[in-house]
Amino acid sequence: MKKLAAILYLVTFSLLLVVFPTNSMADLQEDVSTLISGGRPKEPYLALGVLLVFADEGDAASQYTLGVVYYQGAALKRNYTKALEYTQLAADQGHIPALCNLGTFHYRGYGVKKDINKGLSLWKKAADAGNSDAMFNFGDSYYTGDSGTPKNLTLGASYLIKAAESGHTLARILVDKHGLKK
Repeated sequence: MKKLAAILYLVTFSLLLVVFPTNSMADLQEDVSTLISGGRPKEPYLALGVLLVFADEGDAASQYTLGVVYYQGAALKRNYTKALEYTQLAADQGHIPALCNLGTFHYRGYGVKKDINKGLSLWKKAADAGNSDAMFNFGDSYYTGDSGTPKNLTLGASYLIKAAESGHTLARILVDKHGLKK
């Protein structure tokens, strides 16, 4: 079965290169990287096609990336439903950044009914797995009492400090601004 999937990848990829010729594999890699970072690639449909092929085969990183692309609306029209769908697929496979983004979808109500508690729970799970964005989101929500989150300065500060120690820039700024210490 894996051999058949590899052959299908090769055929699909070859067809994409015929339909959307690029100068090199380096151009394609650059386009995919540009797409991931929210920019406009030279050949957006080729980059998206490659991601779609891998996402449809169950690649969690590609599913996560498509979720981000649909959420940002840079290369494609913003579509929270599709963003949620791909993000959920990646999160179901244990992709930690996808788990963090899924928390945001639920916390803010993007493409799904707003559920602050579910968002917080997903952020905590991703934060405890080492995701600094989730540490920041979880900590900031409790520290500020954002969107009806019950204010808990101790819990919020502890996660903001963890995020700052992990290199999260906004967390560092808040930790310094509020003089937070372990």
